[in-house]
Amino acid sequence: MIINPDVELRAPVVPRLAACLDAHADVAIAGGLIREADGSIQPSARRFPDLSTAFGGRTSWLTRIRPDNPLTRRNLVTGGPLRGPMTVDWVTGAFIMIRADVFRALGGFDERFFMYWEDSDLCLRALRAGWTTMYEPRAEVVHLTGRSSRHAPVRSLMAFHVSAFRHYWKHGSMLARVLAPVALAGLTARFVIRLAGSRRPSIPDGVAPSAE
Repeated sequence: MIINPDVELRAPVVPRLAACLDAHADVAIAGGLIREADGSIQPSARRFPDLSTAFGGRTSWLTRIRPDNPLTRRNLVTGGPLRGPMTVDWVTGAFIMIRADVFRALGGFDERFFMYWEDSDLCLRALRAGWTTMYEPRAEVVHLTGRSSRHAPVRSLMAFHVSAFRHYWKHGSMLARVLAPVALAGLTARFVIRLAGSRRPSIPDGVAPSAE
């Protein structure tokens, strides 16, 4: 069981994920439903990143203003408990269970990823080794998002973009590597925009932010 320090367990979840693995011999990794502190569902099951992820990823501008758009629906699984378990590309490492023998065979997490994208990398390596990943929304936790990264926001933001490019380079096709300068330029621009946004003047108490 792998769980972030800013995740709260409010109900028994280990038996549910263990049962999911027991019931599906081809599944090596299982992740559950994650809620934000306000009760909303955080899309914890996703498709492997591609060009559409830049526009329909969990934190993209398009997802924030129109979460029901086709690109976001392509990238994120938002089904609640009633939807039942389903096979997905990858699940967030904030809350997952993985077969110990598979984890050892894969060499664990790739330590070249410092925060972010190491979970997608693990699920992709498991897939290439013949295993699948499953989303089990009946196992539910609460994620106090950002409680860890807020202590070093700039470093965390940089780590996200560096890891995103590492993932792109590690798993990209020959064509993707040829286009790597374009991907790098896009990620750099995104980092600069996000960094500028994070340094806006603080909002006085009682005034709600309009964009987030």
